[in-house]
Parts: sequence; C-alpha cells; structure tokens
Amino acid sequence: MILLVPGGKPYYAAPFLLLLAAAGADPCLRWLDRTRRRVLSASWAVIGAAVSLLVGLPLLPVSALAPILAVNKGQGEQAGWPEPASTVRNVREQVPHGTAAIFTRNYGQAGALEHYGLPSVYSGHMSYADWGPPPDSAAGPVVVVGPYLPSWFTGCREVTVHDNGLGVENEEQGVKISLCTGTSRPWSSLCGELRHYY
Repeated sequence: MILLVPGGKPYYAAPFLLLLAAAGADPCLRWLDRTRRRVLSASWAVIGAAVSLLVGLPLLPVSALAPILAVNKGQGEQAGWPEPASTVRNVREQVPHGTAAIFTRNYGQAGALEHYGLPSVYSGHMSYADWGPPPDSAAGPVVVVGPYLPSWFTGCREVTVHDNGLGVENEEQGVKISLCTGTSRPWSSLCGELRHYY
C-alpha cells in the first residue's frame, strides 16, 4: 500500500516480497501440514491467484476496468493501444513518402507505436532514451506525440487530439499530436535535453 498510494507500480515491491516469502515459508509449511487446513489454504491460494491475475494482467474488457483502476492504474494505460497507433500513422502519412521520425513523450507510447508497426519511433523518456535519438540525417519532418518544448522543433502545427473512443482516462486520452517541419538543432545536440524521467 505504501508504494501504491503515491502512484508506484505494483511490481516495485517484488524484491521485498521475496524476503517476506522466504521468512514465511517455514511457518506456512508447518501450518499446511495440518491436514484439516489444507483445503482452506488451497482455497485461499486460488482466490489470491485469481485476484492477482485480474488486478495485474489485462484480462478484463475495458468496460469492466473501473474497480481495477482504483488499485492498478497500469491497466488503464494498456487499454486502447491500437487507436493511438492508427492516429499517429494517419498523421505520418501526411508527409510525402511517410518518412517522418516519430518522437513521443513517454516510453509507453513509443513501445506501443513500435508494437503496432510504426517505424522510426523515438522517445527521451527514462530508459527508452538509451536507444538514442534519431540520426542527424533524419533532419526532416517529425511527428510529435504529446507536449514538447518549442525550442526543440520548428514549424509545428497541431494536427489532432487523440481520443481513444473507449471512455478510459489514461495518458493517451487527449494527447496532442503535432507535425513539425524539423528540429531546431541536430538530434545529437538535442539528445541531452530530450531525456526526462517524469
């Protein structure tokens, strides 16, 4: 709970849970040895596994996510990924020969766009920045997904505001997608400014 309240991801606690599991293994095994409690403990294990699967994995339809989002907002972030990919693809096709680089505000957007087949996707967010910026030879148009500093890009115009059509409020709902004519400096010199951790 200490990790979830300030917005941490559920998996942040995994290393600590390993210590707790090791500490509780012996008492738990002794308890399980008592014959009459085996059925009860198996039932609790099944219930715990079912709840963990529902909260941790995208198994439910979007229409049933409301109670899960109260515990794990990450479920909402996984909803509706084909829609932003389609929106960005449509914006990129406005460029002759579809050669624009795509720069996203966060790693989730970049990963989803790559997953759905968009080429030349980059982001300065967290470890995604380790893949590097576009090459300096990619001096042409840029599709920018999300907010950006005006000093990074030139000739920008907002093309659309993305609507996932699912009624799910996540980081992609309402994101602005802009088409810029280029960068203000070569990508290699912008690299340090583009990296961010928030």
